[in-house]
Amino acid sequence: MTNPSPKSLDGLYSNDELDVSLEVSHVRDNTYQISIWDRDYEVAMLEEGQLRFNGFTANFERNTSGQVTQLLLDYNRLRSIRFAKIRQDPKQ
Repeated sequence: MTNPSPKSLDGLYSNDELDVSLEVSHVRDNTYQISIWDRDYEVAMLEEGQLRFNGFTANFERNTSGQVTQLLLDYNRLRSIRFAKIRQDPKQ
C-alpha cells in the first residue's frame, strides 16, 4: 500500500454502546487534534497509525482498500474499545 494521506484519519468516530463520539482532524505535519468529551487534544503521531493523548492510545484500522474504517482506543487496562468511522469530514 502506498503512503496514506495524513488526512485519511480525519473523521467522526462513534461507539454506540458507550454513546461516545470523537473527532480526529489533521492539523499539520504529524500533528492531529482529537476532540472528545468537549475537550480538544493536540497530539503528535509517534508511530504510523497511532496517536497517544492524555493516557489514551488510538490505533486506526484500515480495510483492504486502505480506507480507515475504525479506531481502537486503549486506556489503562481497557483495550480495543471500537469506534466506527461514521463520517470522513468531522465538520459536516
